[in-house]
Amino acid sequence: MPESGPPTLAPLPAAAVPERLEMPLRRPAAMRVDLDSCIGCGDCDDLAAGVRERPQPIAVTPASLEAMAACPVRAIVWLEGDRHEHDA
Repeated sequence: MPESGPPTLAPLPAAAVPERLEMPLRRPAAMRVDLDSCIGCGDCDDLAAGVRERPQPIAVTPASLEAMAACPVRAIVWLEGDRHEHDA
């Protein structure tokens, strides 16, 4: 008796898959650490060494994106607009 398991799907022929349009990523070029929200767990530093101690803004890199995704309190945020627009 054949083993039963999850069904397998055959790959689609290349002609059946529409070409993917290359679109530029639309995200800010920098991020920052909201030190008021940061709990100091160190998860971000494990992925992007020194991210909390770096001068702001932080460049968007694969490591800083991983750190942003790993932050349990979402203290690493996108830097959008003029950094001083709320100081007025």
